[in-house]
Amino acid sequence: MAALGLGGAVCAYLGRALLPETDFRWMFAPGVLPLLLLPFLLRFLPQQLPPAANAPRSTDPA
Repeated sequence: MAALGLGGAVCAYLGRALLPETDFRWMFAPGVLPLLLLPFLLRFLPQQLPPAANAPRSTDPA
C-alpha cells in the first residue's frame, strides 16, 4: 500500500516540474515506462511459487 502513496507523490512532483515548461501531452511519456518494463518482468519473474510456498502451514505449536 505504500507504493500507492509514493506513486501519487512522484506523479505530483513530476507534474509540477514538467507542466510549466512542456505541453501536457508529455505527461503521458512517464506512464509508458511500466509498459516498457513488462517484457523483462515476464521473462524474469516466475509464473508459479515454489512448491514449499504452496504447502499448507502446520498449526502445531513447536
